[in-house]
Formats: sequence, C-alpha cells, structure tokens
Amino acid sequence: MALTAEQRIQEDQYEVAYHWLPSDSYYTSQETYDFYLSMIPGVKGLRILETGCGDGRFSYELLKAGGVVTGLDISRRAIDAARSLVRGVKYHVGDATRLPFPDQSFDLACMIEVIEHLPEDKVIAAVQECKRVLVTNGLALVAVPSVRIPVSRKHIQHFCLAELNELFKDLFDMERVRFRLGRYRWMRMSRVFDNAIFSIKPLSAFLRCLYLNPQREADACQIVTVWRKRQ
Repeated sequence: MALTAEQRIQEDQYEVAYHWLPSDSYYTSQETYDFYLSMIPGVKGLRILETGCGDGRFSYELLKAGGVVTGLDISRRAIDAARSLVRGVKYHVGDATRLPFPDQSFDLACMIEVIEHLPEDKVIAAVQECKRVLVTNGLALVAVPSVRIPVSRKHIQHFCLAELNELFKDLFDMERVRFRLGRYRWMRMSRVFDNAIFSIKPLSAFLRCLYLNPQREADACQIVTVWRKRQ
C-alpha cells in the first residue's frame, strides 16, 4: 500500500509506539482520551471502528469502556505495535478511503486526528466510507487540528469548523462540537500554581480548564465533533 510523503513521516515515528509513552502532552495524555470518551457517553456494547488507530492507544480506551472494537490504520508498523500491546481488538492494515467492511457494520466510527493526513481529494472518500459502514443513526467522532496552528510536516491540511461542516453536512448532522487546547500560556501558568514547592490547586485547575476547553474557535488548537449519520 503506497504511502504519501507525509504518511511516511508518520510511519517512521512508529518505530516507537509513542502514544503509549508517559506524557503530559494534551494530545496524548490520559486526560485527552477521557475527554474523547466523554463526547460519546455509553459506548458499552457498541460496535466501534477506529479509523487511523495508530498504535492502538485510543482503541484500548474504547475497549476498556466496553466497546466491541475494530482498529484500522494504513501503517503496518503501527498495526503490529497495536496487536502486540492490545488484546481484544481486531486490527487491520487498510485505507480509510476503501474500508474492508460491509455496509452498516458499526454503531460508532472514530477518526481522531486522521483526515489531516489525507490528500485533499481523498478526504471526501474517507467521509463517505465512514457513512457507509455506520448503521442508520450511527455516530462519528471526529477530531482535527485547527487552522490556527501551523501545518506540521506529517499533515497535509488543517481545518476550521466551517470546512469540517462542508465535508460532512450532506451525509451527517452535527450533534456536538467542542474546542480544545487553547492558549498555551494558561497551561504554563497552571504549573506555576501547582508544583513541588507550593500548590494552589483550585487556581491551577481553573487555568488548566481555560487551556483545555477554550470557548471560542479562534482560541482553539483542536476541533472535536460528533456527527449522526443521516438516513
């Protein structure tokens, strides 16, 4: 399966299953995975597809929450890592634009920081495939980096909410949207007030909340949405 230049950068990063490393990064921390789960309450018993599952870190959380989980990624190296680290999830090497599953196979589809890796002409195909494999009224959990932050070497594009809506609006109805990862100065200040020397936890928690949950899209680094498949 041919990889783009951007996907090869990601493939090289999977020499280490880096999503599993201890981290206070709010892209790979436990707090972030808990946030994603909070967007879809009640995953127990749901048939779940995670497209772009990488090394299996979030599919592990979905499994712990009681989901019946299938993971797919274009990176064989990532899938090998996921299979070695997570028991109870069915992992596949595959393409988000040509999912190897029958129609209406899943109740929930997750694409967490995935479509920014796809060439522009393939993003629509990935959204269409997401709809195809979902049951009627099925849900899609989608997170993307905001246009407010620079496009990294392994990404092709970032999104604003209007662009995301344009991609999904003909096939899905938006159920929820949250903006995350705001101005980093709030996170730095929170650490000032909660450290080994002294701690003012309520103030630190307030500043962390400002960072994790900005109220305006203009302040956000990440857009997290839930979509319901249109009949």
